[in-house]
Amino acid sequence: FFHFHRNCHWQCTMSRFLLANQHEYSDKQVDSLVAVNIFGATLSLLGALFVIANYCFFRSLRQNFAFKLVLMVAVSDLILAISNLMGAPDHGPLCFIQSILQQIGDISSLLWVVCISWTINRLTTLTMLPTEDDLRTLLVRMHIIIWGITLVSTILPLTTNSYGVAGGWCWIKGVTDIDIMWRYICFYGLIWVAIIYMIVIYVKVWKRLNVVHYDIDDEDGVEDMDDEKREMNTVHTAGNGTTGDVPAVSSTSVISAGDQQGSAEQVQLQRKQNNTLQRMKFYPLILLICYTFPTIRRVIDWATNDQTPYFLAVLHTFFAAIPGFLDAIVYGLTKDVKQTDKRCLNTHCGCRCAVEDVTP
Repeated sequence: FFHFHRNCHWQCTMSRFLLANQHEYSDKQVDSLVAVNIFGATLSLLGALFVIANYCFFRSLRQNFAFKLVLMVAVSDLILAISNLMGAPDHGPLCFIQSILQQIGDISSLLWVVCISWTINRLTTLTMLPTEDDLRTLLVRMHIIIWGITLVSTILPLTTNSYGVAGGWCWIKGVTDIDIMWRYICFYGLIWVAIIYMIVIYVKVWKRLNVVHYDIDDEDGVEDMDDEKREMNTVHTAGNGTTGDVPAVSSTSVISAGDQQGSAEQVQLQRKQNNTLQRMKFYPLILLICYTFPTIRRVIDWATNDQTPYFLAVLHTFFAAIPGFLDAIVYGLTKDVKQTDKRCLNTHCGCRCAVEDVTP
């Protein structure tokens, strides 16, 4: 026991020395960085477990294709959170394991988030809603592509022995030019390509849904339309080749698939689309929040030979550790999930939470 305690103390001391020597941080500052990292990782861990627990406990969510994608985001965030909770190990097996988990968790989470945006954009351009077999096949293809890219991006730094202490934790070290190259090719480059892609997708979907709803001032107004106005709209759209309340311009997408189902279904579909659109603006925002400071810090590290200001290291450490927490809020706390949780609390805990009738 004494030998184990002495060995752990030596590793922690060496880890602090290496980190402090690399960035000229004091032991107290290094300890603070580790504490900030663990705090952020704990938030992400709780967020990821919340999503995973909802998926496991509620059958309605397990049957929801969109929530299956959210589940995979949570699983990836869980991997990243576990790696961050490992602290700042020294060179060795523990450092190597943390480096691998960091890369796998970060890249897979990023790619699943991109898949969610791609799926939303794809579904709003289809002429028919996909069948269960189509969705099952699509999910399998997503797994193959995402885990394939993640595996490649994780193996490449291994070919040059580029994993090691990276300023507060273990990841791709920045000692040689090849190490820095892997940082930008296997991580930061992918991050910013994903951010740009998601912003473009958001703009496209926003324009598409805006065209569909241009004749609707607000949802309440649509819901309260009297029979006479409904008939006028039906006559108007019938002349354009459609039979519902949505203009003919939307007849080439899934959005217009509900035209044949009556105004009530159309209003419900429009509400879901509006909710989706409102949430979509947060998808690239999460990546911007979490990875702007890390990118700035790594660029400064490269330009100044690891002379990054300490406050920037703190911001990098915190925001890089909380994507799981933010993902759980934006992707996991949907209206369906909240209503399902409220029903569970009402049934098993005797609570009296107001529950709305939400169709999954």
